[in-house]
Amino acid sequence: MKLEEAINQVKPASREAAEAARKRWDSIAKPLNGLGVLEEDIVRIAAAQGRAEVSLEKKAIAVMCADNGIVAEGVTQTGQEVTSIVAGNMGTGQSCVCLMAACAGAQVIPVDVLSKVGGFDLGGLAGFYIGCAALRIPVVLDGLICCSAALLAAGLCPQVKDYLLASHAPAEPGANPALKALGLKPAICAGLCLGEGTG
Repeated sequence: MKLEEAINQVKPASREAAEAARKRWDSIAKPLNGLGVLEEDIVRIAAAQGRAEVSLEKKAIAVMCADNGIVAEGVTQTGQEVTSIVAGNMGTGQSCVCLMAACAGAQVIPVDVLSKVGGFDLGGLAGFYIGCAALRIPVVLDGLICCSAALLAAGLCPQVKDYLLASHAPAEPGANPALKALGLKPAICAGLCLGEGTG
């Protein structure tokens, strides 16, 4: 599927499903909105999936493996050689994201995005977000690169924002303004900055 075709397939998330999910959660024996952002996220997922009953049975973590070579600018604390090592560890299931994914019953899908030339990860992620929205699949963002790619995707197709969730408030300074621009609230504030999709 080409980018333009995917963009044309993206529809706004279902307001009816969101309202039905909100009513369902309001009817449960708990204070209204007692789960805070977690409850808001469940409603967003319901809207994205187009049904009040949320299904989280099938989960996957797509990690775009690329290196932007931006240690000198202070954006990352690790050199380019670490990207290759972490990607290799993902391939063998020996990374933090793989261990956490196993606990959550999710698959890890590492994608090598032209590791010799950085920046293609942003384009790959933006296209991934648009494709997920076209298929009504909600996406959880993790970190500055994901947030930057989400801004790019939303610039190309504003309805993509309906399908995005913020997992946490990343430690990188630019991430939180990006989340705000996307209209997203993070569920976790824990200073995470592993850079491998663990958020």
